[in-house]
Amino acid sequence: MKKVASLFTNYTNDTKFKIDENQIIESFTKFLENKKIFNKVEIGLSFIKENEIKKINNKFRKINEITDVLSFPTFKSVRSIVKNDSLVNLGDIIICPQYALDQTILKSQNWENLPVSEQNHLFTQEIIFLSVHGLKHLIGIHHK
Repeated sequence: MKKVASLFTNYTNDTKFKIDENQIIESFTKFLENKKIFNKVEIGLSFIKENEIKKINNKFRKINEITDVLSFPTFKSVRSIVKNDSLVNLGDIIICPQYALDQTILKSQNWENLPVSEQNHLFTQEIIFLSVHGLKHLIGIHHK
């Protein structure tokens, strides 16, 4: 029998962007299973405006700039996570969708000539990438 991670999110979206939480949860679940984390996991996932993420970035990192994603882990490392059936809160991920859209536009070629469906797909992929990036930080995987 295949083990499956149980994932619960505290999801908030204070922006104009429509974000498919189910695609993010699916990506989180695959990532956690790949890392052999099968706990019942809770993650805070918030999408906020540029001015808000700038304030949070300045408060916690002393960087007075807008950023794409911030993570606030509960544990220093995945080894700290208790391996049992209890619910484990990994921490919070905060994403700025406007910044993510700006990055998506910069990365793509001829953005304005792409069909809206392709633009939406590229934006969704960027949001998923940033979400999983944030999740990596929550379990102790950091930049090299």
